[in-house]
Amino acid sequence: STTLADVNGPADISGDLTVDGSITASGGIYLGGTGSDHLLSDYEEGSYTPVVVGGASAVTYVLQNGHYTKVGALVQVSFSLSFSSFTGTSTSLRVSLPFVTSNHVDTYGQQHCLCDNLTTASGALGVQIQPNESRCIFITNSHSTGAHGGLAGSVVTVNSSVRATVVYQTSA
Repeated sequence: STTLADVNGPADISGDLTVDGSITASGGIYLGGTGSDHLLSDYEEGSYTPVVVGGASAVTYVLQNGHYTKVGALVQVSFSLSFSSFTGTSTSLRVSLPFVTSNHVDTYGQQHCLCDNLTTASGALGVQIQPNESRCIFITNSHSTGAHGGLAGSVVTVNSSVRATVVYQTSA
């Protein structure tokens, strides 16, 4: 058995490596190869405070919870908002994200969302991610026409809650 306190520069280890403790790799870790497409240089878990950034002129929150996991450029975000006062507008309801989205063309990403106690039925709900934005847009789909558009903030009330889990790409 070999004990190493510090390794500076490249090191090749053949066989199994058992570590009792932590490994810190400031430059990243190559998985499955040595090319740049195999480099995992960022992993992060954390919380953030989501806010309504569109669809309301005044908001007071009862609950603002947001959590994320970021692996490389892939981000999974879950957030929950409830309101003690909400003055909605006719523009689309938008909620902040912890990282700016990538520059990909308009994408819906992977998402699950739920809005409770809206003032009108809104059809199927979804969350749209747009390029280079730090927010997501709640959308609704008309069952009769198949058309979709933004969920107006005016359908959100004091008793409403907004929850979503969204997976998207970031360039950060």
